[in-house]
Amino acid sequence: MVEVQDDVKYFSVTVTTPPPPEGQARIDNIVAPTQVQQGEPFNVTYDCHNDGGADELYGFIFDTDAQAEMPGTRWVETIDGGAVKNVLHSFLNGINTDIHAEIRAGHME
Repeated sequence: MVEVQDDVKYFSVTVTTPPPPEGQARIDNIVAPTQVQQGEPFNVTYDCHNDGGADELYGFIFDTDAQAEMPGTRWVETIDGGAVKNVLHSFLNGINTDIHAEIRAGHME
C-alpha cells in the first residue's frame, strides 16, 4: 500500500511571554506605642512585603474613627517581587485624642 495525501490544512501557534504577576502587598511587624502623652512625638513602623511580582505598591494609615486616611501617611513605590519596604511614620507633633487605625496596603493597576 501507498499513502495518497488527499488534504493538508495549515495551522500556527504563537508563543507569547506571560505577563509578570501583579504585586501582592502584605503588612507585617507593626510597631506602635499603645499609649503616649498628649502632644508627645511618636513613631509607627511596619514592613510591607511584596509577595507577588515587581509592581507599584502603596500604603497608608487609615483612621477608623474619622473614616479617613491620615494626612501624610501615604506612600507609593515600585517594589521588586520578594522585597520588603520598611515604613516609618513619625508623628512629630503627637496627637491630642485617641486614635484607632488600620494600616492599609495594596498594588496599583
